[in-house]
Amino acid sequence: MYFFDTKTESWTEYTTERTSRSLDKLTVATLNVLFDIYQPELLFTDERRSKLIEELQALDADIIGLQEVTQPLLQILMSVPWIRAQYFISDIALGDKLSPTVHPYGQIILAKHPFKPIFHEYVFFIDTTTLSKYPASQIL
Repeated sequence: MYFFDTKTESWTEYTTERTSRSLDKLTVATLNVLFDIYQPELLFTDERRSKLIEELQALDADIIGLQEVTQPLLQILMSVPWIRAQYFISDIALGDKLSPTVHPYGQIILAKHPFKPIFHEYVFFIDTTTLSKYPASQIL
């Protein structure tokens, strides 16, 4: 998890001990942003990104889950001033360092409060030969 450090003007890993908070209300939003890896010109990518940023700001949710985020969209999200000021982000991409969870597309969480990921796993492909070695109870 990362936050935008105004002193260094950069996204920085959040390492401070997390504490419990009591909230009267928690708003959560989730959006599939439709990755644009194939034929972005047919998907109106620039227009959709602009509207997405506007919609996210209007939602003002405490937690925002975004699916099908690409590296270029992640870079845009990381550059938006109100996101920098208000949100922690689950993963970042800096310069040549690509985000491991957004490659070529993936999920991002924006949160107004620090959070600790409980489970993180990357599964790209399991062939049926490998899969057949394990009983169904171990797979589920």
